[in-house]
Amino acid sequence: MFAFLLLAALAQTPWEAQLRFTHEPSRQGAPPEGSIHVKGKKVRIEQATKGGILVILFDGAHLRLLRPERKTYVELPAAQASYATVPPPSLDGLRKVGEGSAGGKACGIWEARSETPFGKVQQRVWVANDAKSYIYLRAVTRTARGASLFEVVEPRKTPQPDSLFEVPKDYAKN
Repeated sequence: MFAFLLLAALAQTPWEAQLRFTHEPSRQGAPPEGSIHVKGKKVRIEQATKGGILVILFDGAHLRLLRPERKTYVELPAAQASYATVPPPSLDGLRKVGEGSAGGKACGIWEARSETPFGKVQQRVWVANDAKSYIYLRAVTRTARGASLFEVVEPRKTPQPDSLFEVPKDYAKN
């Protein structure tokens, strides 16, 4: 019971960071930079794509993909969050598969596997062994179509406003 409460508390630490993306196969025409904001089970990932900025919002129940330059969004089933590269919201349900390092820190490597309408998804997150909260330093998502990796750069524990995780009122649903 204590371990469950500890995992729940760790998942509640709000934080943000810059991201560096690597995709296989490579995605031409998009810079590798992005950002992440996390508050409890809510995640916001921003990344540049060939078609412009993509914002991924996930709150555990809703998955939304926003295109800010068009002021539009698409809502997808929550079960597709792993396929959209959203890392698991906590270590709950993950299994430890090894040790490694990320960001110069010794880490445990944790894995989750899921099935989506598009096929199987394997996700791994690197969490610092000395971490007092669930802030991953690296995340890899593998699907039948390829892999996406992001490195977390200088994570900061800081409050995150709820508005970051909401679709702006002036966006149209596609």
